Amino acid sequence: MATPALFVVSRRCLQGITALLLWLPAPTRAQTVPLPSGAALDRGLSITPFIGWATAVTRKESWSYTDGAGAAVRDQVEMRLADGLAAGLNIQLPVAGPFSLLVGATYIDRDDADFSINFGERWIYTGSQSVLARAGLALDLGQATDRMTVRRLRAALFAAPFYMFEKPQAIANIKDSDLFESARHFGLNIGIIGEVPFARDRVALQLAVDDYLTFWDEGVLQRLPDWLHDAAAGNATTVQADATHQWLLHVGISLRLH
Repeated sequence: MATPALFVVSRRCLQGITALLLWLPAPTRAQTVPLPSGAALDRGLSITPFIGWATAVTRKESWSYTDGAGAAVRDQVEMRLADGLAAGLNIQLPVAGPFSLLVGATYIDRDDADFSINFGERWIYTGSQSVLARAGLALDLGQATDRMTVRRLRAALFAAPFYMFEKPQAIANIKDSDLFESARHFGLNIGIIGEVPFARDRVALQLAVDDYLTFWDEGVLQRLPDWLHDAAAGNATTVQADATHQWLLHVGISLRLH
């Protein structure tokens, strides 16, 4: 199950963000005036804590092994990872022209997964807690600068390789198994960021959509079928898994240091 403490913290963060959004428009109304032609937003180091939601993920796997009679078996498996709460921190530093260095870390707490073999009955598996770390480049898309602009907006695209540390949640009645040992996966993170600045561009509300294209460690995925089939060392299951898209929606408050 998802960690209750994380749910409480995330709910309080959402309440804090809501309160801040209600407060910000009042002191910044005087700033929402037409901008002079050619005006541009200052760019500087920004630090953005955020909370979000990771959508459910379906991972397609193929299990190949030899049964007790020596016959080759190939199973088609659908592993469905549950959705879950997320929290993290991004740091963005301008480096050249419209490009910025983007580094960050995201924590995701997923509830119990489930899977089916050859499209049959679905079985409950286990949830997981993951940390995804990334470092890459963001491209500033610019903003409207005509003199009729009232509220300035930022937008950026980004791409970054990422490293994922995954810790499955233990199941109480399964003992002495490597099913719940930590795992490491890699992939490519791409997405888009949108910002609405306030307080003379020192603070901004940030919304983002992330796609973590994940290439799974197939040796780690082999643990489940080997446990189910009680495979001996010389008769281990071979697993092939498709890359999957882990989508993340998040909101944060960006603090910009000019």
